[in-house]
Amino acid sequence: MSDTDYKEYEYLTSCAMEHFFGLDAEKRPGYIKGVLGANALLVTFEKADGTSRDLLCTTDKTLIPKDKQFTPIDGDVPALDTPLVVVYDLEKKAIRSFRTESVSIFEYICPLDYDENGIEVQS
Repeated sequence: MSDTDYKEYEYLTSCAMEHFFGLDAEKRPGYIKGVLGANALLVTFEKADGTSRDLLCTTDKTLIPKDKQFTPIDGDVPALDTPLVVVYDLEKKAIRSFRTESVSIFEYICPLDYDENGIEVQS
C-alpha cells in the first residue's frame, strides 16, 4: 500500500471519528455498525473492569472466515440502535462485543491487508 493510500485512510478515520463523536448517543450504534459492515476497524474502548482494550474487528462477511461467520437469530443480536456491538475479532479469530458508549477512538484498517479468510497479509 502506498503512502497516499495510508494518508487517505487517516483522513477517512479523522472524518468518521469526528462524525461519530458529534452524533447523539442513541445514533452512534447504528453508525458504527454500518461502518463495520463494510470495513475493518481498530476500536479502542474501555472494558467493564476499567481497562483499555484495542480490538481489530469487523462484521464484513468478506473478511470473516466462512466457518466463523455468525448469523443473527431473532433476539440473539441486539438491534441496530442498541449500544452493544457484536463483531468478529480478526486477531483472536473469535466473536467479541463492545458497547458504543465505551469507545474512545477507532481507526479504519485497509481491507486489502486481509485475505478472504480474515488472515492478515503483508502489503
